[in-house]
Amino acid sequence: MHDYVTLMEEKLAEMESRARIAESLLEKERRENTYLLNSRDSLLRDNAQLATLLASMSDLIDRARAIKSLPKEEEAHALAAADPAVQPTDSAL
Repeated sequence: MHDYVTLMEEKLAEMESRARIAESLLEKERRENTYLLNSRDSLLRDNAQLATLLASMSDLIDRARAIKSLPKEEEAHALAAADPAVQPTDSAL
């Protein structure tokens, strides 16, 4: 009976050791998953900011093309309307 108890204690110690190893591996995996999720969220935010910037740039390009297609007099007024800091010159009037 003593040998049986000793054998069971050894098996129990081995199982506890395996459980600790598995627990540490799970904790490591959890940290990695958290890092990956945070990285993914950061990339998604960056992607959204880039999409917004590209849409703004596209809008500006479209406006510039529209203004360039106007006759010179209308172009000066369109520029002034788009940006109050731009004042039409006398030569454009």
